[in-house]
Order: sequence, then structure tokens, then C-alpha cells
Amino acid sequence: MSANAAESGFFVRHVEKFVLGVVMLLVGFFIYSGMSIEPFPEKQTPDDLKTLAARAEKTIEQDSWSNVQDEPERATKDITIRLHSRDEVMTPIPSDPYQPQMAWSNPEFRLQAKRTDPELYPAINLEVSAHYGPVALLARDGDEDLLLQDQLVEEEEPKRRGRRKDDDDEDDLLSGPGGLSGMMGVAGGAGSEIRSLNEEQLGNLEGYRPGSSGGGGMSSMGGMGGMGAEMMSMGNAPGASGNGTVAAGSVIHKGLRFVAIKAVVPYKKQWFENESVLQDAVAYNPLRDIPKYVYYKVERAEVGNDPNAKLEWKELSTRRAQAFARLWGGRSDEVVDPRYLDPQLSFPAPPLMMRSGDFALHSQTPRKRVFDQSATLQRKPVEESLDGPDRPDVPGGPVNGLIGPGATGMNPGAMGAGGENAMMEGMNGMEEGGSGYGAGMGAGMAAGMGGMGAGMGGMTGASPTGGAPDVDYKLFRFYDFTVEPKKRYRYRIQLWLEDVNYPRNPQLAPPASSLSDAVSRRVNEKKAADAASKSRKYWRETEWSEPSDIVSVPRQYQVYAGMVRTDKPVVIRDKGISYPKPGGEPNAQMMAVVWNPKYGADIPGIINVFRGSVLDFTQNADVLHPMSLNILTLPEYKYQTGNIVLDIRGGDALPSLNSSLKASDLSPGEFLLIDSAGEMVVHNELDDLVSFRNLDFRKPPEPKKRKEKDKDEDGMEGMTGMEAGMFGGGDDEGGGRGRSRGRSRGR
Repeated sequence: MSANAAESGFFVRHVEKFVLGVVMLLVGFFIYSGMSIEPFPEKQTPDDLKTLAARAEKTIEQDSWSNVQDEPERATKDITIRLHSRDEVMTPIPSDPYQPQMAWSNPEFRLQAKRTDPELYPAINLEVSAHYGPVALLARDGDEDLLLQDQLVEEEEPKRRGRRKDDDDEDDLLSGPGGLSGMMGVAGGAGSEIRSLNEEQLGNLEGYRPGSSGGGGMSSMGGMGGMGAEMMSMGNAPGASGNGTVAAGSVIHKGLRFVAIKAVVPYKKQWFENESVLQDAVAYNPLRDIPKYVYYKVERAEVGNDPNAKLEWKELSTRRAQAFARLWGGRSDEVVDPRYLDPQLSFPAPPLMMRSGDFALHSQTPRKRVFDQSATLQRKPVEESLDGPDRPDVPGGPVNGLIGPGATGMNPGAMGAGGENAMMEGMNGMEEGGSGYGAGMGAGMAAGMGGMGAGMGGMTGASPTGGAPDVDYKLFRFYDFTVEPKKRYRYRIQLWLEDVNYPRNPQLAPPASSLSDAVSRRVNEKKAADAASKSRKYWRETEWSEPSDIVSVPRQYQVYAGMVRTDKPVVIRDKGISYPKPGGEPNAQMMAVVWNPKYGADIPGIINVFRGSVLDFTQNADVLHPMSLNILTLPEYKYQTGNIVLDIRGGDALPSLNSSLKASDLSPGEFLLIDSAGEMVVHNELDDLVSFRNLDFRKPPEPKKRKEKDKDEDGMEGMTGMEAGMFGGGDDEGGGRGRSRGRSRGR
């Protein structure tokens, strides 16, 4: 047996002895420690503790006032009490001096709810109106000015003997092959005559003018006289030569018809809705959570004869309408207060010439007060507009809208494949009576938006101080250029707003943990759909607006009342009575203004009428060229209005109670007509006076040469001669300028 085995066996056999020894040592240590503890002092006995407790109880229950009542600080004093009057008692005590500097109880944390979706409010109060007129467009190769081509060019007259050389030089400057007439879009051949508006007509001219900010009329040009139009047209460089050909890239006019669709968007109401829903929610961001309009949809329905028939709504291509705006030759000056405009919702007004700009107004949006030069359009090249930095990441390409008033340019979205070419081919298909687009454009625009996207609306509606908006509404405005005559339409619109819980920029999206259950499910569905389409639908749609009223293209002619002349009454001097001449028939003038889409111009014609006359006639027409503002003549133009003159009154001499009245001062004319729709209408000379003057483009009568002995005779003979020239003969053209009736004709 080894030594290690022997030692281990010894310990196994005697282990209980070792354990017993350790226990005895511990017991001895505890006994020694207890005996060495210091005992309680002899003074601290249980009786002493009871005595101290009884003393404390007595001190608490015993009244000690008697012991301290004689001390100085507790001595009583006499106090004088004054009774206040009722008024003094009822006077409120101001609380401002007693306002606490901080809240009595500040909450340790702000209670916040999960984010929900604010309600979206649709556009309201739709207003629609149909219009037609000349619109300034950019010319393309092959465009022609048909009005210049069809004008009547007079043959050259032989030069008179004795003319000064300066006169010949002036004619060469104005009418020569390279003269101003060719530059300004009139016939440039020798013998053609330049005729312009007079000062009154030029001052009353309305609508867009190329080379100006447009929109506000031409009153500032009123003092330029006859040459004002020519000088202005030189600066415009319309690009039409004497034979009517047009240089590509220049500005020309085309006759178009369109419907203006306007509504108001309750922006302030939407702003407060977002604020009330999201202000106390988790992850509130005042810059992200305000309403931002990014785009819209427009639908149109044709209305038949059955008022109960269900409307078939078809979507209009807003992208193509924006692309067409890139072909405009400018943009009219904005007439709406800029505070009510939104760059995504307020489509700019087309450059409509010879018309008032009020078609761009809504009844609930005020007119702009101050003329702003910054609203003038600055066009970008086509390539920059299609591929610029503002391209939104939306399937189908950008639809960023036209940049709003005050911006530096236009950035309409790209068109689909072949869209622009199809539109331009449609413009080639314009004919007299056509819609201005042709089949290609009309079908393309009615086909729908296709892959339309949306652009960022921006914080356009917020107050300049950063608070709530300072206006209640934003203006929605759009134009439908595909309307056709004799059709009736209704419109409705839908607005798109950026989704505050799923914004365009993913980095600005609120955390998923901050969304309520319903919003979280909706956002997750959006994410799945976007992943499948590889896009991001970052907007929400409002409900469709209420349908608009019925609108149709208005009749394309106007009728204006002129002056009336009656035969002198039969006077019985000895008996002091007078009566109308038996068989006498009033002789009067009326103006028919027919819109010609082929020429893109209003064609006025003045004719002598009697009871029973039909306002359908043929005569040489004096027409104002919309671009150059020169007056041209169309040979043998046919006027067709279908109006019949039923009765005429007026033209009687006014009672000579006032010594200032002249024999030529007559009562105003009044006409009763049946229009082309079979309705009776009344036209009054005074109501139509301004329109009649503005559209009277006839040559002024040349003064008759009188002998020296006739110069001192009464000037009324000259007045009689003018009347004879105006009413004599009864020809279709109506003779001369017309008589003076105490109201200047501005010639």
C-alpha cells in the first residue's frame, strides 16, 4: 500500500473528530463575545422611559396661551374698520398684478395621440363660361395668315404731277417691297394703303397684345394716334409678310374657342382641418403637415335633350392642355389678386386678343389692384421644359403644371409619345367653323390623362407671417380648348393633396410608430402598390365637386344698333300741329359682327335697314388685323346672322327747350329684332354706342372741296351733306361715316 492511500484512509476514519473540534471552537467564540458586551447604564430604567412619555403627552394636551399671552408681539391693538360703499365693493379687482409667473402645475409630459388622416374638402362653386377669339400662338413652318392672303389689294394709282420727292420717299418707306407694311403684316405691294385705328378705338382696345404684358387694354397707347398701331406692331414682329406667309417661331394669331372652368378651393378651412387633427399628434411637423395641392383632374360630360339622362363623364387631358400652353405666343396679364392664386391650381390665362380679360375671374376672387410687370411670361426652350429639374417621380412622366404668376417661366409636363405632333397636326386641320384643333387634337385631349403625375404645390397659401392663411379661398382655373359648337357640357373637378402621412420625400415621412392603426394599414397598402409599380403615389384625392351648370359655345355673331333718321314731319303752322309724314319709313343703320375662325378675326359690317330687313347681306368688309392692328378689306364678304328687323323708332328731333340743342340732335334709335333662335330682342343705340364706334373701321369721309365764297356760309350745310352721304342711295355699304348727333364719332 502506498503512502498516499494510507493518508487518505486516516482522514476518512477520523473526519467526525475534526468536525466536532471546529464546532466546539465556534461555541467558545460566541460565549466569549456575549460576555464582553457593555451592559445598560444603571440610570436608564424602564420607569424612566414611562416618565418621559407621560411628560410629552401632557405638553401636547395642555393649553399654553396663558404662558405667552403677555409677550409684546402678541399684545392686542385697536383697528379702525371703514365700511366700503356698494360701488367700491362691486368694482372688480384687476387681475394683471397678480398673475403667476409660471403655471401652478406643469405637466411632466405632453399627451399626444396617434396620427390620423385629415378630412379633404373638394372645390366648390364651379363657374363655367364659353368664349371665342384670336389667340397669340408661336408659328410653325408652313403657317399662313389667311386674313392677309384674302384681303383686297387696291391697284396702284398713277402718281399725280407735282408731288414732292418727300412724299414719294414716304410711300416707299410705308408701302415698298421692304417697307413697314410688310414688316407689320399687311400687303406690302405698291398701292396698298395702311389704315389704322383712331385714338378712341386704340384707347378702348382690350385683351393681350404681343410685346406688352397684356390684359389691361391699350389705354396707354391712346395718344399715339393713327401711327400708334403700326409702331407697336413693329415691336411685336409678327413675322407675316405681305403675301401672308409666316416665319417659324414668330407670333401669329389663330381663332380658337374654349370654356373657362373656375372654382374656389376652401384653403383656409383645409388648413385648420390639418391643424386640428395633427397639431397634438405624434411627430407633428408644421412645414410638412399643412395642405399642399399637387394637381387635379377635370372631367366633362355632354348634355343631351333628356334632362334625366345619366351623364357619361370623360376625363380631359390636363397634360395636353399644359403642352398646348407652351405654344402660346405669350400670356395675358393676371387679373386676379395674387393671394388667391396657387401655382398648381390656377392655370394661366391664354393670350386672348381683342377681348376683355374678365373671363379669368371667379365671382369670389377679387381683381388684382396693382399692375405687376413680373407676371409677364418668359418661355423656356422645349427641351428644358421637358427635362428640367422639376420632374416629379411619378409614373408616366412629369405633370408639374404651369408656373404661377410672378414666376420666371413655364414648365408644363412632357407629353406622351407623339402627343405634341398629333396636337400640331390637329392645328393644321383648322377650317372655317372648326374647333381650332382638328380631329387629332380633339381626340387626343379627350382621351384622358394617361400616365399623369403631379408636382409639388409648395407652401403657397400660408400667411407671410407663418400663421394661418390670410385668404379663405384659392382659385382653381382650367381651360377646355376642345369644345364644339352646338354641344352642351357640364364639368367637375377633383383635387389632389400631398399625403401628410406618406409625403413625396420619404425622408420627411412620420415614423410608422406614430400612425394610428387605420392610417398604418392604408400606408402599408400604398407601399405595396408603389413597390409593384415602382413609383410613389404620394397624394390623396378629394371627392368630386358638384357638377357645373350647363355651358355651350355662344353664337358667333353680335348685332349693334346704330343711328336712326326719319323724314321730317308735316307741320301745319297756322294751327301749331305736326304729324309724321304719311308713308314715311325710318332709315337706320345696324352693325353685324360675325366671328370667322378661319381668319381668327371679327368681321364687322354696317348696313342700312328698314322694317322687315334681314341682316344677311354681302359687302366689302373692313376688318382689324388682330396682330398688326391694321385695317384690311375683305372683298364681297357674306354676312349671315338670321336676324330680322321688326320695328324701328327714334331719330326724332328733340324738343328745343335748351338753346344749346342743334337741329341735328335727335332721339336715340331703338330696334326690335327676332334673332336666329326665334327670340325677340331689343337693341338701343345708346347701349351699343361704344361697341359700334370701336368696330366701325370704315374710311372717314373726305371733306368736300368748296369754293372760296362758300367758306363763310353756315356749317349746317356741311352737316346736311354728311347725312346725305350716310343715308343716301340705300346701298349695302351704308355710304359715308354718318351724321353728327351731338356725340363725336372719334374720327
